[in-house]
Amino acid sequence: MTKDILQTSALLLEHGKETIKRFDESYKQSGGKYNVFKIANISTDEVKTCKIIGDLLDTNGCHCKGDYFLKHFIEILNENAHSSIIVTFGSDKLLILLSENAVPPIFIKLFPTIPIT
Repeated sequence: MTKDILQTSALLLEHGKETIKRFDESYKQSGGKYNVFKIANISTDEVKTCKIIGDLLDTNGCHCKGDYFLKHFIEILNENAHSSIIVTFGSDKLLILLSENAVPPIFIKLFPTIPIT
């Protein structure tokens, strides 16, 4: 009986190693485990994390990519929202995303240079 338990345990460990190896290969290909915030040791520092995200979403940010990151961010939000509303206040635009998963709604100030389709 002890021999059976040891053999079964060995098979389970081997299966576990193979599963981990497959996931590691998948992560290497997709970059899914890469977390710049964790690497910089700021993953729990909300202020620093928000500054980085804020710069990425700023069309005049240090990344020099214009509205690239902001457009993709809004596309992802729109994919996950069940409805959205754009409200204009003078020259300011506000995108309001309504989602079953986001309570309260998400509000995003848009700049005049960002066309929303």
